[in-house]
Amino acid sequence: MSRLQITIDEVFARVAELRSWLSHEARETIDDVPVLSKALSDPQKRRSMLVLLSMLPPERTESVISHVVPLAVDDRDAVIVRQLLGRLSRHRSRQLVAPVVDALLDDADDHDYRRLAELLDFLGLSEVAEDLCRRAADSPDEGIREVAKEFGR
Repeated sequence: MSRLQITIDEVFARVAELRSWLSHEARETIDDVPVLSKALSDPQKRRSMLVLLSMLPPERTESVISHVVPLAVDDRDAVIVRQLLGRLSRHRSRQLVAPVVDALLDDADDHDYRRLAELLDFLGLSEVAEDLCRRAADSPDEGIREVAKEFGR
């Protein structure tokens, strides 16, 4: 069997080994919020860091929430960000995600509003989504108002 023809069982075994290594050997690095934040800010390292965060306890994601939530508006990262944030309890999402979304809306365009509305819908944060729709409906921008029509209840 060539190196490229590994079985799914081998993939899962390697992922389990990586998780074990991360939980023991790399603890100092993954507990270092500035290191995580810097990697999330680097376009070349961002995707790898998001994948790494998916293998770590949700508390690691919580520690860098202000760097993760803005990535939900990037079409390339939106799905993995939703998955990461979906691991948080609804209470923690409301507590941590809502304020970041609120701040992002200050400078958001219609694309950003739409992606953030999708994120809130995915997380089941209907009250926060309603606030977003109210803000969108009051916007002078027609594209943003369209988001209110699309996501409003």
